[in-house]
Amino acid sequence: GYPTRNLGNRTWFPRGPPAGVRVPWDKDSFTVTDERRVAHVEGIPQNETQIFLINMTSAPDDAVPWFVRGLTLFLEKAVQHFQVEPQTAPPGSLSHIPLHKRSQFLFACPVVGTGGGGGIGVAGDVLREILIALYGFTAKYPIDIALVTFADDMYSGAQAMRRNLLISKIRPPPPFTPEQMQEIARLKELAVQDKLVLFIGAGCSVGSGLPSWAQLLDALADKVDFTPDERKHFSSMEFLDQAKVLELRLQLKQTSLQQEVSRLLTSDRYPLTHAMLAKLNTSMCVTTNYDTLHESACKAAKVTVNVLPYDTTPSQRCVLKMHGCVSHPEDIVLTRENYDSYNDRRQALSGIVQAMLITKHMLFVGFSMTDGNFHKIASTVRKAINVSQEEENNQFGTVLTLSMRPFQEQLWPDVAWVAVDSDPATPIAVSARNYEIFLDELALQSSSCTSHLLKSNFDGTFSTQELRFREKVRAFQLELENDEEARAAPAYQLALDMFKALGAFDAN
Repeated sequence: GYPTRNLGNRTWFPRGPPAGVRVPWDKDSFTVTDERRVAHVEGIPQNETQIFLINMTSAPDDAVPWFVRGLTLFLEKAVQHFQVEPQTAPPGSLSHIPLHKRSQFLFACPVVGTGGGGGIGVAGDVLREILIALYGFTAKYPIDIALVTFADDMYSGAQAMRRNLLISKIRPPPPFTPEQMQEIARLKELAVQDKLVLFIGAGCSVGSGLPSWAQLLDALADKVDFTPDERKHFSSMEFLDQAKVLELRLQLKQTSLQQEVSRLLTSDRYPLTHAMLAKLNTSMCVTTNYDTLHESACKAAKVTVNVLPYDTTPSQRCVLKMHGCVSHPEDIVLTRENYDSYNDRRQALSGIVQAMLITKHMLFVGFSMTDGNFHKIASTVRKAINVSQEEENNQFGTVLTLSMRPFQEQLWPDVAWVAVDSDPATPIAVSARNYEIFLDELALQSSSCTSHLLKSNFDGTFSTQELRFREKVRAFQLELENDEEARAAPAYQLALDMFKALGAFDAN
């Protein structure tokens, strides 16, 4: 849902409106009524993300109910469009299928009215009422809603309010066992202490609609001139050998395997998994993925990134690409020959990963632990730290998986295995949704929730303890501002940094 009535709004559609779409209202004769506040943009194929426009203009003096009502009308129109039945309705077949094999429809909306709208002065009140309305809606309908924030203070305020709403029982508890919640708490402590690094596998990119490794090879096979008999034998080959065959055939067509892979794996839309990982407190990330989805998610979250081995500029997060990147097709590792020569070309990168495994705790997300290059790196680390199966404290990482994998646990005793579903019969789509909820809860618990504390327009989000803390900090800030001699002390810069980190407007 976009809080605008105009597809030409460059704030929300910087590249212009999608080609061939139309809005079913006359903008010049637009009237502000419940029936006319929300419009579904027509002309978008059913297998693509649908767009709804929400009129947020003409807000009255009491703007908070107006903004919340607009958002509620969007959700009502969306569930009506997709024919989503209430939670209490008997199960039936869906006339619309959620994209990317999701188990539930995913709706997204910003914190309306708090950007350039009339609610910026009461952002905390708007945020609180929106969250209450969204939780009420998800209790009524089997849908997921992503509340999109565009600034650190709004993200901080939203996470703080979500914590408070859990205490007041407006927000339902996450669907996890006490043991799973203990794992979230353990990982949260590692993140807060800056001891957590990410290892992102292909499973994180599935939600964007990008093909899996098997689907990728299948799509490439469609581009070459296989006979039916060749295609049959091709399908029975191992993936690395399939890649080599495709490389040779594509060369005959004056193109390269790497270029075609780069084309198929380029996307400007990242899934929820990457969005939540982008805000996790970690400065390092390793990935075997070729795509740039994590970089895009970090950019949207205003987290600066440098990508090794291509960029060494200091940044908030370093992303190490083990197998190359679509932005550098010539480096993509695909065939058996590529893998065999990996160590010769990328010893420095392997060394960085080894150092992280020894000095940090690695969280494996969307990674199957079957990559041959990683096995070699982990083997070297095992020898260096002499991990024993009985020494749990020597576990160098945690693998987050959909369901229990007992044989993998035996093969990898030096990592902790955390399954989001204990029942292997759970449908994959449902487990994948629980996977997202697990990461969301981890991001929530590890958030500092401090970037909004000194901003007066977030008054509606503070707990009693936070209000007391803010009162004390503001008094300290005012005292320093009126004491020129105290501000001349070298330690004043530390206090200034604290004020800014807490969201002070006038920290100078």
